Amino acid sequence: MQAPSVPPIHPCLYAPPPKSTEPIGISDAIDWTRALKTLAAARFADVDEGVPEVSRDAAALRRARSTATVLPPHIRPQEVVLRMHAIQRYLRMLERLEVAAGGADALAAVGKAGKLHFVWRNAFDRMERREHSGSLDHERAGLYFNLAALLALHATGEHVDGPAAAHALQCAAGCIHVARDQSGAICTASSSLNPVTEDMRVECLGALASLYLGQAQCCFAARATGASMALQAKLWGQAAAYLKQALTAWPSSAAKKDKQHLQALAALSLACAHGCQGTARRADKQAGLAVSHLAFALDQFALATKAAATAKAESLMAYIELAMKPVAVEHEVARRDNDNVYFEREVPWPELAGTIECKSSVRPLDLTKVAPLIGESVPDEEQDSVLEAWMSMVTAPVPRTSSGVAASVPAQSASAPAAETQRGERQTTAGSGTDASADGDAETRRTAVESADRGGESGAAALPGLNYETHPREGSGRGGDAAAPSPQPQQPVGPNLRV
Repeated sequence: MQAPSVPPIHPCLYAPPPKSTEPIGISDAIDWTRALKTLAAARFADVDEGVPEVSRDAAALRRARSTATVLPPHIRPQEVVLRMHAIQRYLRMLERLEVAAGGADALAAVGKAGKLHFVWRNAFDRMERREHSGSLDHERAGLYFNLAALLALHATGEHVDGPAAAHALQCAAGCIHVARDQSGAICTASSSLNPVTEDMRVECLGALASLYLGQAQCCFAARATGASMALQAKLWGQAAAYLKQALTAWPSSAAKKDKQHLQALAALSLACAHGCQGTARRADKQAGLAVSHLAFALDQFALATKAAATAKAESLMAYIELAMKPVAVEHEVARRDNDNVYFEREVPWPELAGTIECKSSVRPLDLTKVAPLIGESVPDEEQDSVLEAWMSMVTAPVPRTSSGVAASVPAQSASAPAAETQRGERQTTAGSGTDASADGDAETRRTAVESADRGGESGAAALPGLNYETHPREGSGRGGDAAAPSPQPQQPVGPNLRV
């Protein structure tokens, strides 16, 4: 519930800091030239003649990783979209690298010998760092974490409207789901007790997903001023449930003011939920229950104000003050009516718990849904053509002669022609399934890279693991056949809960 003069809520939301590599730039410490030569020696018989662009490709990878990973703690608004484009481009380059190397397992095997060390620091405590040799799971987890952080920062911009902010935050939650899958794979494969930094642990990533969904829910609830008070109470209640769940697993390494910001948002959402519920009960002539809800809402507003002051979130403090005014007026009128007319019992605050049924309006979205927000990236010939010679050797079509396969092309199994005829079907599902072996992994990612090179729906459409749709996209498949839907991940907090 809010007065007509209350400003939009999305500039008051919280954007977590992005992760970074070494402060000086770990990309300079990675010997990309040596790493590519080591990979080429393991993948191809003749390095000098087969892969002549090692130096150029190494320079492109070094520049791309530096732009995508070396992020300052505070990024200017005009640089946010450019950084998101840089991350998406580097992710596509990693797909090419994995295909050219023959799969993630092959890349990890030669990563140590080739000095391909991926280092990431804790976003909340930059003194904590973890290093994994040749692990694309580790690299992608950090990239998707940063992509989510940049989307959240984009959502808090004053130039963005409420629906666009909610859309960006749902895409951020989808990126965190992918990062959590990558982090889980690292923890499963590693023998170390702490293979990742605290911000990349599964429970912490779940808290970040709840945070993004809760803030997106706040954007929907704040715009629903024309809806009934009962519906507004359900929307705000779901936002409070998401934010409370985020607080339960919030990393201990985070700054105190960051946690106070979250507590202020959670208290604000709960206050608005009970304020709307109290207004609805007053309209139903339930004066005693209305007074209890409204009094509890004012108490939560006071807690939110105190937490926002500790976090030094001035815009959030101003929003809380304006949102509290109509609730205070409703409480005064309800108490006067109950004291003079109805004489109903006021319900104790502990009995109000679980009386508001929540309604969720948000869900994690895949990265293809963010293209309308940030637009298409500017082409970069050097980075877009990286490992082109490698890809031509891996994906070269089989020459058909009277004697069969040419001698310069590795022999294929008898099922190769059938696999070629079904390539279009694999393109619609690349990145959504699990790989049974290194060869299957390389084939799946090769298809995804080919789809990205041809344009696709957007620059990010071919990135793996980002399809959370439960229905096929229009125009997908061939001959009108829809692509097989991917299972939707379980949200941290589902609808129809009670707060």
